[in-house]
Amino acid sequence: MLDTCKKLDLHVSPNLKKKETARRIAQEISDNPLVVLCSLSKSELQLVDEFVKAGPNQYITRKMRKTQYKLQKYSLILTYKDLEAGEWKMLMPDSVRE
Repeated sequence: MLDTCKKLDLHVSPNLKKKETARRIAQEISDNPLVVLCSLSKSELQLVDEFVKAGPNQYITRKMRKTQYKLQKYSLILTYKDLEAGEWKMLMPDSVRE
C-alpha cells in the first residue's frame, strides 16, 4: 500500500495501521481522482473509458500480459485470471467507476 502511495505521490504515514492506511489511500484517491488518471497511459485511459461506458457490474476481458495495468497495481480493478483462455476478466467496482 505504501508503494502505491509513493507512485501517486501521496503522503500517508507509515506508522498507521493497515486498516487506517487503506482508508487514507481510498480517501485521497476519491477526493482527487485526477492523480490516478494523470498517471495512466493512453491505453489504460481507454480501458477506464470502456469501464465507464460498460456500466455497473460489467466485466472487461483482455488478453493476459506479463505486466499488470497500473489500475491493477493500484487495486482499482478486480482481476480473474482465466488461465485456459489466457485472459484477464476485469471488474471495476461501481464506487471506483463513478
